[in-house]
Amino acid sequence: VYNNKIVACKKIKVNVLRLIYKQDDLVLLCKSYTRELNAYNNIKGENILKMIGYCRVETMAIIDMYILTEYMEKGSLKKLLHDEPNLSYRRRLFIAVDIACGMSRIHDLNFIHRDIKSENVLIKSVNGAKQYKIADFGFARSVGKSYAKTHCGTEKYMAP
Repeated sequence: VYNNKIVACKKIKVNVLRLIYKQDDLVLLCKSYTRELNAYNNIKGENILKMIGYCRVETMAIIDMYILTEYMEKGSLKKLLHDEPNLSYRRRLFIAVDIACGMSRIHDLNFIHRDIKSENVLIKSVNGAKQYKIADFGFARSVGKSYAKTHCGTEKYMAP
C-alpha cells in the first residue's frame, strides 16, 4: 500500500558475489533496469502501465532494484487466455484495440518494446470494464535515425 492505494512492486535481486566472474551479466541487468525506468518515465498513456516510483539499494554482496507500479488486480493476458480459452470475438477485439493503442503510443514516442507477449499485458477493472495495459519495458529502447537491428525478447513471440 502506497498513498492509500494498493500497488505492485517488481524486485530485481542481484547477488554480486555470484556474478563476480560474470561482470557482463551484472552490467546487462543494470542496463535493463535503467532502460525500463527510462521507458516508464517517457511513455505515459491510458494503455501503458503507470510507474509510481523506483529505488536501488546496494550492499557489499546484493543489489536490489525496485520498480513500484499501479496494481493490475486481474493479472496477465496469459492467465486470462488460460482461464477463459473461449473468449468471444467482441472481447478479443476490445483486448486487441487496447494493446494496439498502447503500442501506437509507444511508437509515437519513438520507443520499441521488443518483448510484447501475453505475459506483458496486464488487466484491471475500471468501473466494471476491463482495461489492458502494456508492461515490462526491460528490453524497451528509444529509436532514432541510427536504429540498428537487435535480437532480443522472447523468441516464441518474435517475428521470423
